[in-house]
Amino acid sequence: MGGPDPAGRVAAKPSERRRERRAPLHQILVFQACNADGTTIEDRAEMCDASTRGASFLIDQRLDPGRVLHLAAPLPRRFRTFDSDTPSYFVYAIVRHVEAVDERWRVGVMFFGKQPPRGFDAHPGALYVLPGDQREDAAPGPSPQRAVAPPVEPDPGGRRQSPRFRIFVDFVMRQVDEWGTVLAEELTVAENVSFGGACVYTSLPLRVGHVVHVQERGGTFEARAEVRDTYVGVDRIRRVSLSFLDGRGPAHLVRSH
Repeated sequence: MGGPDPAGRVAAKPSERRRERRAPLHQILVFQACNADGTTIEDRAEMCDASTRGASFLIDQRLDPGRVLHLAAPLPRRFRTFDSDTPSYFVYAIVRHVEAVDERWRVGVMFFGKQPPRGFDAHPGALYVLPGDQREDAAPGPSPQRAVAPPVEPDPGGRRQSPRFRIFVDFVMRQVDEWGTVLAEELTVAENVSFGGACVYTSLPLRVGHVVHVQERGGTFEARAEVRDTYVGVDRIRRVSLSFLDGRGPAHLVRSH
């Protein structure tokens, strides 16, 4: 999978954008993380709940929102996106919110994938935030290490007119025929977006040349788009590379990048 750009520390609202309800799950997980000063954190945690997209757990120390964790947990198969037959589920996750519970901390994380976010190897102590978080007020205290992720999804053919950036956006994507009749519809996520196109997860039987209609869920952007490429990522999730048609582009989503 792709991911968000690393940036400064921000306050995060945990539940506003959650698209899948979490189920109670009481297990012990272990995690590893890296602080901004390069020191390593290794600890155990008591899981509270989980879904295929994330989990929450209780720990004795506070973690910063945006911290990248490498988790290992014996999750049931229904919560896994990959590695369904292994005893432990290994996944990178990003801390989305933290709250005090008695004398402990409840941490909510978003599962990221088998590979860490872009730029993590060079800056393992950086904090990663989603685009909407950047509108929040920064928390007091010294600024954490910053790392700037490059544009994503290489364009070896040189046809792309604008770079794409790691921006997670909920889309409703509809496959339509030449007369505009809706053939199929799904709620999905774009892992990167530019003025001219996007890379979108999909389960629809789309091929190069197909035209779809995409609509930002809860937002103002919608457009027709042409499928320029299809491929399966290392996380085994199928993606389509879309080129927006009719001169439309989601300027409000990418202007800050």
